Amino acid sequence: MDSSYEAPKGRLLTTIVIFVFVVGVLFSLFLVFEQMQAKRELKRLDEEIVSVQAGIDELKDQRVEELIKATEIVDSVKARAIVWSKVLRKLNDLTPVGVFFRSYGGSETGDLEISGLGDTYENVADVIRILDASEDFGDVFVPSIAVGTTTDGQQVVSFGLQVKSLIQ
Repeated sequence: MDSSYEAPKGRLLTTIVIFVFVVGVLFSLFLVFEQMQAKRELKRLDEEIVSVQAGIDELKDQRVEELIKATEIVDSVKARAIVWSKVLRKLNDLTPVGVFFRSYGGSETGDLEISGLGDTYENVADVIRILDASEDFGDVFVPSIAVGTTTDGQQVVSFGLQVKSLIQ
């Protein structure tokens, strides 16, 4: 019994090294697997971002097209619109003192029907001549004209007038 007990040398150390190596390999495999999953998720998110951006661009294009169409419609309406206050102001500016308009009727195409009174044929003829020569009015037509007298014996000329406004 002279011999003393000797513990096995290097077995525990080898076991610890192998265990650490196996844990390291498994952890590395876990990290590689997680990295692959993260890359797949990033790729999927990138594709989704591209898809959403394409949808946004399409909606913007549709909105821009709708805005352009709406602007064209508004411009078209404005171009055809008749500002009747300007037309009547210009008509009254051109009218001589001896003529009075009793009623006006207008259409969206610019046709204007007027009923008026004048003190003489000459004043009514002046209105017709002035409107016919004006660049703001065209197609002057007199469908009716009649002369009468008031109870005071004063002469009154009643007339109807059709004219097209060229004022926009």
